[in-house]
Amino acid sequence: LIVKNKIIIIFGGSGILGTEFAKHLLSQNAKICVADLNKTVFKKNFKSEINKYSNELMFVKINVLRKKTIDNCFKLVLKKFKKIDVVINASAMNAPFDKKFNKNQFSSIFNYPIDLWNSSIQTNLTGAFLIAQTTTKYFAKVKKGHLINIGSNYGLVAPDQSIYKEKGKQTFFKPADYIVSKFGIIGLNKYLASYFKNTKIRFNILTPSGVKHKQSKTFIKNYSNKTMLNRMSNKNEYNGAIQFLCSDASSYMTGSNLVIDGGWTAV
Repeated sequence: LIVKNKIIIIFGGSGILGTEFAKHLLSQNAKICVADLNKTVFKKNFKSEINKYSNELMFVKINVLRKKTIDNCFKLVLKKFKKIDVVINASAMNAPFDKKFNKNQFSSIFNYPIDLWNSSIQTNLTGAFLIAQTTTKYFAKVKKGHLINIGSNYGLVAPDQSIYKEKGKQTFFKPADYIVSKFGIIGLNKYLASYFKNTKIRFNILTPSGVKHKQSKTFIKNYSNKTMLNRMSNKNEYNGAIQFLCSDASSYMTGSNLVIDGGWTAV
């Protein structure tokens, strides 16, 4: 699973999984561009890596809804590293069910704010499409490349709303926009794979399940009961999969979805 000297852009590279992917791939001698909204968060998350990998790691400020920033990111990466092999889209808007969550993000379908729906669909779907536009334009020019979107088990099945109960009461609901957008990513992935048939340009999805991260004990228990392994995932449990996808070991894979969900969708 060699990724040595692979040039990889990670959109949403300062998020929980994006950060983990970047650090792991750097340790495997890849060269990484973290593309995200906030440089302060990047500096905080990659405090030791910024010095350790000064020649292999760069940051570019982007907004996935502004195509010019995505185009600029490609330009800067090509200037520094001369090529791009893999693009990972880990950028997404998701309502985190942690200790500081916004209750509006978990409203019932009757009261769910339309502005939150619009923001989520735009970031998760329109953003993914804009990234795909810039990525495929470059890959078509060099006649090869791999675009990997990060999906969700909620792109395969609807949420069981009962896991969002607190103290036995259904006062919170997983919103529809996140589910709809993640289902949409699967459609976009298949479309792109079909569009670039008979080329060396590939498109795949890595589908993780819930990552343990500051959630309440009740939520962790409820979520864990839905998996076959009876637990949430740890963020480092997807590193092998992302390394496989970024390497040439996945060369016969396109239009596919690599599902790592602790057995959530097995039944």
